[in-house]
Amino acid sequence: MFEQEVEMEKRQSSLLLVVALVVATVGAAVYFLIQSRQVLTTQEATNLAIEVLKAQGPATDKFHTGAGGTQHGRQAGRPALSLVGQSRSR
Repeated sequence: MFEQEVEMEKRQSSLLLVVALVVATVGAAVYFLIQSRQVLTTQEATNLAIEVLKAQGPATDKFHTGAGGTQHGRQAGRPALSLVGQSRSR
């Protein structure tokens, strides 16, 4: 009799799990359906866009002028293609 009770509890717990999953899935679907039907008015969208742009701050670019230095840590006077330069010196 004890084995029958354990088996019945297993069936009930699996049934409860299936019901919980179905309820959660339906609840999520209803939530997304309700949220998808809500739309922003033009004024709300404009205010939201302005807030986002203000939070980003101004766009900036950085430029450097003056004499050029070495590139990528190479010594001044060495060719940019060091392998080509070494092959010519042989």
